[in-house]
Amino acid sequence: MFFVAAAMIVVIVLCVVFCVFLYQAMQGAAQWKKTTDAPVLTVDAVLVGKRKESVKEKRERSFFTHGPSEIFYATFEVESGDRIELEIPDREYSLILENDTGRLTLQGNKYVGFQRESISFGGQ
Repeated sequence: MFFVAAAMIVVIVLCVVFCVFLYQAMQGAAQWKKTTDAPVLTVDAVLVGKRKESVKEKRERSFFTHGPSEIFYATFEVESGDRIELEIPDREYSLILENDTGRLTLQGNKYVGFQRESISFGGQ
């Protein structure tokens, strides 16, 4: 009787873990579809901030733990005054400075590119 109950508990726990995994996979697929279905927009923007996050910090908040060791973000202010924080490629993180102005291209919540029109020196 004890072994039957223990086996049932193990099966229930495995089912819950599988359901959580399936739910997160479906959420990721839905977000990917939403992003790829969104139009590509190009707007005037100013880079108002940038930051990087270590994977250790990200792992504490995420089920999936593979990928780069650091994730880079940039915050842009668009013409309407709204601010948008986007994940950017590491190769572009060091090429842009705060207060750079230019044309931000994005698709949904995905960064596509930033073409600088004026470059700030020393983040001023």
